[in-house]
Amino acid sequence: MTRDGSRKFWGQLLVEHPERLDDLLLDVDVAHTRRNVDSMLGLVRCLADARRLGYRRELILGERWQLLTTPTLFVLGEHDAFGSPEEVEALVARNPNLRLVRVAGAGHDPWIDEPKRVVAEIDEFLAGRRDRSTRDVSLASRTHRDAPWAVALAEYAGTGPAPRDSHARTWRRW
Repeated sequence: MTRDGSRKFWGQLLVEHPERLDDLLLDVDVAHTRRNVDSMLGLVRCLADARRLGYRRELILGERWQLLTTPTLFVLGEHDAFGSPEEVEALVARNPNLRLVRVAGAGHDPWIDEPKRVVAEIDEFLAGRRDRSTRDVSLASRTHRDAPWAVALAEYAGTGPAPRDSHARTWRRW
């Protein structure tokens, strides 16, 4: 796999605007794929059911989404190659704990195509959760912005602190 091949793959399945992908991200993707191809294929074998040409039924929530009590945010790209907007809308309509945000001009990974919009939607969702959740004092004293995933996404979106030198050294090793 090459950088151009990786960009093409991302454009076909994951993002709407592959031309916006940073070369460093693509280089890391190529290195990751080369290094981990066996484990990635193993994961596919664990998830897939060749007899039905789909996912293993026991791994899919299916109708159990209706019973989910945990507030859940679906962030769906307008051009998602995998997700069905109609199916997600039907799920959300049946369960008040589910919320859907559709991101225009985005693919399967909307946080790559529209990172600032996705960060804003997550912030809004989590802020609403904090307002309704007073039972856990530790939640009130620690924001979601401290979580590693939030810091990384904010850095990528340009709304957070610049990457620290240790991160830059790690990325350069790839």
